[in-house]
Amino acid sequence: MTDASGSACSRLRLRFPGTCTSCGISSSPGTEAFWNRGTKEATCLACGPSTTPTTADTAGASAASEGKRRKAKRVEKVRRRFGDHAAVVADEIVGRETSETWGKGSAGESKLAAFVAQEVGDSVIALHDRLIPGTKGNIDHIFITSMGVWVVDAKAY
Repeated sequence: MTDASGSACSRLRLRFPGTCTSCGISSSPGTEAFWNRGTKEATCLACGPSTTPTTADTAGASAASEGKRRKAKRVEKVRRRFGDHAAVVADEIVGRETSETWGKGSAGESKLAAFVAQEVGDSVIALHDRLIPGTKGNIDHIFITSMGVWVVDAKAY
């Protein structure tokens, strides 16, 4: 990943206090930021590179991308062990399994988001696929209404 100047930077937790090169806000140790190894400067997440890939606010996107990641990993493992011909077969088999599990979950999340949008429209603020800070997990849906906040983990049974 590169910043606006084209220098390589990576997202990490700061070990020492730092100051954002863009906005000047101080960051304490443990804060996530983009670190530019070339200039040895930190940039806060808000001011960070605009090319950061995100799946937030797309219902079911994280489940779909996780399914693709797992499929690619399994096919590559078969390719290394048995060769290219076996990888083609594994790609087909793993593709079916992935569709049945991760694809079903992704579709379920998308259907729930569409249903809520259709039924309540603009009276709810919907946030989808939000990361839980400090973990690899995510929250499928957060619905904010005048009556309260709803946190939903969608399942497609």
